[in-house]
Amino acid sequence: MPESSPEADASGLWVGRWGAALLGLGIVLRLVQFVAGVPVWGDQAGLGLNIVNRGFGGLLLPLDNQQVAPIGFLFSERAIYDWLGMSEYSMRLLPLLAGIASLLLFHFWARCVTSRLAAAIATGILAVSATAVRHSAELKPYSWDLLASLLVLVPVTLFILRKQRRWLVVLIALTPVALLMSYPAVFVLAGALLTLPWTVGRGNRGSLRLIVLFALVLAATAAGVVWPISVGQYHQTGDYMRAYWAESFPPGTALKLARWVVEIHIGRMFGYPLEGDAPWCTGFFVLFVIGIVSWISKRRWALTGLLLVPFVLTLLAAALRRYPYGGSDRVAQHLAPAIVLMMGVGAAWLLERLGERRRRAWVGCIFVSLIAIGGVIGMADVFMPTDVRRALSDMRRFMRHDLSAFGPRPTVVVLVPPALLADEYQWYLREENAKMVWNPSTENVWDLPGPVWVLSFRTDDGLLPTLEHDLQRKPAFHWVRLKSRHDPDDGNWNAFGFPPLNAK
Repeated sequence: MPESSPEADASGLWVGRWGAALLGLGIVLRLVQFVAGVPVWGDQAGLGLNIVNRGFGGLLLPLDNQQVAPIGFLFSERAIYDWLGMSEYSMRLLPLLAGIASLLLFHFWARCVTSRLAAAIATGILAVSATAVRHSAELKPYSWDLLASLLVLVPVTLFILRKQRRWLVVLIALTPVALLMSYPAVFVLAGALLTLPWTVGRGNRGSLRLIVLFALVLAATAAGVVWPISVGQYHQTGDYMRAYWAESFPPGTALKLARWVVEIHIGRMFGYPLEGDAPWCTGFFVLFVIGIVSWISKRRWALTGLLLVPFVLTLLAAALRRYPYGGSDRVAQHLAPAIVLMMGVGAAWLLERLGERRRRAWVGCIFVSLIAIGGVIGMADVFMPTDVRRALSDMRRFMRHDLSAFGPRPTVVVLVPPALLADEYQWYLREENAKMVWNPSTENVWDLPGPVWVLSFRTDDGLLPTLEHDLQRKPAFHWVRLKSRHDPDDGNWNAFGFPPLNAK
């Protein structure tokens, strides 16, 4: 049953309207981010190349480009590619749907377990969260991590509140879906498995049988499908990932561990709705703690355990160097429902301590601020792109338009092998279905028919002096030198700056 809190004082109606407005705003923000068509960045391109360059069987093998993704997500994206083709919109369609579904499901879940005011605030936080909005329009499984967590939390919560066995049946049916679409969903599923037996009364053998069946389905899916594939991916990328996420693993000494625990919990993991390592993250974490304490004071032991056990399990995985804890919001999306819900509960608890007039004023300020944050996030992503975003847009424009200036499929000569070309370049060349010649000899270049573009990404190409001399008297060829804004002296391939084209 929902808590009794400021809902009665606020009469419920206007709070519900604010919640509905924020819910609609969140959906609009996700659609705007999707329609904006932000260029793919490195990890998206690296994962996408695996999907479009392999068949379903090939996706069972360890991935290239230091990528890791659950097999359900990979197969779903490959099916979308076979159906709709390769584009930023088609390949991001499933993450968009997962992002919108997550927001709707979260609002329903929050209304089930807490007051209308707390649910409205929590929904507003998730709706305008820069992290959640951005992940809804990325070719990565992060929005599915959020949705998979909710697909587990909702039926478990409803069983705890209503004691209806049908919700255990729903949980059993959704377990393979959650686990195949999201690796960190295993922490939420394990948390549910550890919590559920304590919620079943003595003699309730029917519910206990269903919990045992849930455990068997979870174990069979994990051991029979997810584990064999994840082990291969881990062996392929384990050293790289451990180095990359080194700061997200607990250190060995007590003093460093104490400092790490504090820093990790006032950092990016609790950056809702504003992301980044900033002073406001401390305030967000304090709201989370207040929400947890308020539930414990009301003896909501089962629901509190359901939310907190996944944190403990993720922390244990981090201690074993198997999964990062904190350090980034994107690897903690499975914990986002608990984080955001408890922020809403904590904010509502504080508002209960105010007088009625001050409470109404503060509630109005909170909702208006959330709407303003949503507007800023939407404008920043679409109308105020970063330098890297502009550079990626330049690269996309070049690949899509300039390369086709002399025909729909010009031959593209790249003076490096594919392994040395940035994933973003390969993605857009693959998307445009260009005829590619990689790392050629001089004779191979001059034997090519029709319009040819020669792309140089390095200053030490063996063909560079010969081609620069010969291209001056070969009008059928067009030379494009791609230089780095960030490293102009070296001019290597791993940058995104382009000078004006000067092909003659």
